[in-house]
Amino acid sequence: MNQCIKTMVAVFLVVFTVSFSTMAESIPTSKSVIVDFGDPNAKQFVLRLNSLVNNQDHTHKVVNITQFGDSHTAADFFTGEFRALMQDKYGDAGIGWVPPIWVKGQNHTRVSLKDSNWELLSSRVLSNLDFPMGGFIAKPINSQASVELALKADDRDIWKVSLIFKTKKITKNPLSIYNKDKITFSFKNKFGGWQTTTFTSTLPITIKSKDSTEIGGFWLTRANKSGVIVSAIGSNGAKQTIWQKWRPQWFQELLLSKSDLVILEYGTNESFDETLDADEYRKNLVYNIRKIRKLLPNAAILLISPPDTMINQTEIPKSYNLVKRIQKQVAKSEKTLFWDWQAAMGGSHSVKLWSKFGLARSDLVHQTLQGYKESAKIFYNDLNEFVKKNSD
Repeated sequence: MNQCIKTMVAVFLVVFTVSFSTMAESIPTSKSVIVDFGDPNAKQFVLRLNSLVNNQDHTHKVVNITQFGDSHTAADFFTGEFRALMQDKYGDAGIGWVPPIWVKGQNHTRVSLKDSNWELLSSRVLSNLDFPMGGFIAKPINSQASVELALKADDRDIWKVSLIFKTKKITKNPLSIYNKDKITFSFKNKFGGWQTTTFTSTLPITIKSKDSTEIGGFWLTRANKSGVIVSAIGSNGAKQTIWQKWRPQWFQELLLSKSDLVILEYGTNESFDETLDADEYRKNLVYNIRKIRKLLPNAAILLISPPDTMINQTEIPKSYNLVKRIQKQVAKSEKTLFWDWQAAMGGSHSVKLWSKFGLARSDLVHQTLQGYKESAKIFYNDLNEFVKKNSD
């Protein structure tokens, strides 16, 4: 009887896999490409990616990709699959940015955060706080606050951990950090400002904070490994204007990423704003791109349009086409790269078919895990096609 059940389960899995594969192949995607509107660093980005494949001198080379965005980024399903594909081809140099503690409703495909006795402050709902890049602050509730940072898969590599923190009073020990033993780290004995300390360790690590020290996030990179890093810096419900809620100096923290490519994936929440000020939206987008250019003069910039989205079975969000049109105009005027996510899905109203195939949720806004993976595969293929065309 048990053998019979096992056989039935095996047959079901085979049928399900074949059926899903057939559905995925039948999605009516349009021809999508990454359009280069004259980005001055696109060629250099291509050269750096190719150098990973042709690393004949075996030097330590890393290509950093940093994506900012809304819930599509915060879920890390799209970026997680894109990260896995890129690292399979170009090498795994690490993970990149991670929030300070677990954020409800958000995910990271490779990192687990277990915390206790913290209060999470989010720039999504709060203003006038000293938010670092990412827009999260882990504030200790008492002197027993701790967080364990671990990888979901077994990994015995040595990691370089950069920890962003702030202490509200001068102290000899603002944090205690452990793996199996206590880890020593350097810091500036000051209070009131964010600072970064970097140390090497295996994972997991546990960080304990006194009630005067807050944490703003982590950067995780492999020690002395070549490859790609894809950071996902997202917040549910975020608009591009969320950057205005972060402290003015947060752009300096972006320098920690040493980004070769910065991706801006905002626009879905703006598209639902029926009173969107087009001029303000355009000005803010231009300002942010120019700020990135100034701080990371060698980084390419890529705008991703919102995925195909609908309010119901017949209507699209009122400001959807306006947002997408402005994004294209700004991509042209500021000479960035541009990827049309809607076109990649098959064009307007295609989200209904994605929902029918189990690739989009019933809200016709968000995609399922498999849907985000399919989107990431299309983006990955388009990026590699772009690299191929610009390698001659």
